[in-house]
Amino acid sequence: MNKRKKQINAAALTGASQLAMMEIFVIGSIVFQEANIEWKGLTHMQLIVEQPAASWYKQQLELKNGESVRIFVKLGGCSTVVPGLSLGINKELPINPGLSTTVEGITFFMEEANLWYLDNKGLRITFDERHEEIDMIVE
Repeated sequence: MNKRKKQINAAALTGASQLAMMEIFVIGSIVFQEANIEWKGLTHMQLIVEQPAASWYKQQLELKNGESVRIFVKLGGCSTVVPGLSLGINKELPINPGLSTTVEGITFFMEEANLWYLDNKGLRITFDERHEEIDMIVE
């Protein structure tokens, strides 16, 4: 059986933040693909909600285990990430989550459409006990 092998750089097909090298094997008329994907920057794109912050949200929003909190980009507020925009929260179900984590029985998530705000960085949500407030830190 004649086996031909080609390599293509699929970065243009997958976006600038992802570099991919795909190997395409052609055996007769059947095409097989193997992908070796190396994420640049996205390995740090994660959502971390610290336990005290999750407990605070659970109490303030009267959340029950199994419920979810959406983190979204909103107009206004104070932000060092994108001037004129900040992050807000709302109790709702995910539709197309790009990042999520479950803490204290509550799922915290950001929709795929809002991930641009993080610019391939992570989001850490903490509770500042001294000021009794939530901090959302893009890092």
